[in-house]
Amino acid sequence: MGIFDVNNTAVDTIEMGGQSQSSESIYSDYKSVNGILFPHKTSQTVGPQKIDFVVQSIRLNQKMEDQLFE
Repeated sequence: MGIFDVNNTAVDTIEMGGQSQSSESIYSDYKSVNGILFPHKTSQTVGPQKIDFVVQSIRLNQKMEDQLFE
């Protein structure tokens, strides 16, 4: 994990193909889920590429069947 600033931006350096790349992630659209704020939008830039992520739902502490882990 990189460094967060007051604008909800994380800056990190990652290694891809043997080269270091700077990565920036901007978190926004915070919504409360069971009283905890989660970002529902993330905009990530790695080199010349920008990817936008949108969270459709967050479920906390949901029961999962044991067979999922076999």
